Amino acid sequence: MEIFLICPVRKAGDAVNERIAAYVAELESGGDHVHWPKRDTKQDGDPVGIRICRDNREAMFVGDEVHVWYDLESRGSCLDIGMATVFDRTHPGQVVIANRDDFLAAPASPQFSLLLSLVAHAFSRPALMSMKNRWEECPPESLSRHVTLSGDIYTFHTPPNDTGALCMYGMVFALMRSKPRKVVLDFSITPTPNKSFDNVLLWLAEETKNGPCTV
Repeated sequence: MEIFLICPVRKAGDAVNERIAAYVAELESGGDHVHWPKRDTKQDGDPVGIRICRDNREAMFVGDEVHVWYDLESRGSCLDIGMATVFDRTHPGQVVIANRDDFLAAPASPQFSLLLSLVAHAFSRPALMSMKNRWEECPPESLSRHVTLSGDIYTFHTPPNDTGALCMYGMVFALMRSKPRKVVLDFSITPTPNKSFDNVLLWLAEETKNGPCTV
């Protein structure tokens, strides 16, 4: 089985990386192949960050399952969780939580609620009830405010420091793998010297400025 692992990369400490490495090793010892971005996605040589996003997207969508090592602080994971919601449309029930105890104890956040909407079937009713209040603090349907679709044009309304917005932009990015769209930003951001989501959004707007296309 081909598995894409959503997990923290840049800000993951040694202890977390050791736990993730053990999880990957266990899966691979059973015959699965895991795309672990820290190991398998080239992280340098991309001053924008778009190549990294594309590589991860491709690895996810050619796979059989998506596993999520949930980390509240991981911004890259928010984009990937957004992509996983599109993956789930063609692979229902194939998004899996890797670190269930951490996820069960996680505080409320937009990415938590969106991910819970994908994996709720895998948890018992008591576990779901324990997470109900956190879900209601950030209901997934509220994320739609970050993006408007009019014809073939997506308008992004929120800077990418908002985790809910990043989830939505991950959905759009996944859909633009096969559906031509144009991206318009209705907020101001400036390029950064190193890879960043600001740079990625600016790239998307520039790449599609002449009309809808896949990216």
